[in-house]
Amino acid sequence: MLNHNHFALVPLFLLSCFLFLILPCAAQETTALKTDDTMQVVLIGTGYPRPDPDRAGPSTAVIVRGKVFIVDTGRGIMMRYAATELPLKSVQAVFLTHLHSDHTSGLPDLFTSTWIFGRNTPLELYGPKGTKAMANALLKFFSADIHI
Repeated sequence: MLNHNHFALVPLFLLSCFLFLILPCAAQETTALKTDDTMQVVLIGTGYPRPDPDRAGPSTAVIVRGKVFIVDTGRGIMMRYAATELPLKSVQAVFLTHLHSDHTSGLPDLFTSTWIFGRNTPLELYGPKGTKAMANALLKFFSADIHI
């Protein structure tokens, strides 16, 4: 199941600024899951709305103490995530900066894939106004799967 909460865009803006400041350091890290106090940032996708076979849609993984937090879920997120060494069941929460389709189209795949491959806790979903309605629609869309 998805949990959903709302929060102001200001924290997302600050998080985005922080991520861009630390990206040069993150590029030198591997994608192996670390459980110490270091923070890793992995660019999962850096594309834009136009489909591009060489780039996935916008998505960033932030790893802290073995927990993975995803910022945006653009097209192809799970294919690119699968190319890392990060376990699918370690995804703790998703933060959506806004609800444009190029930032959310990979959410259904992330929701089901992390569940199928071992996530046994609710997927926390945070985003702007409209996130709750989107989460409820996603639960309805996958109701047959969830029932099984």
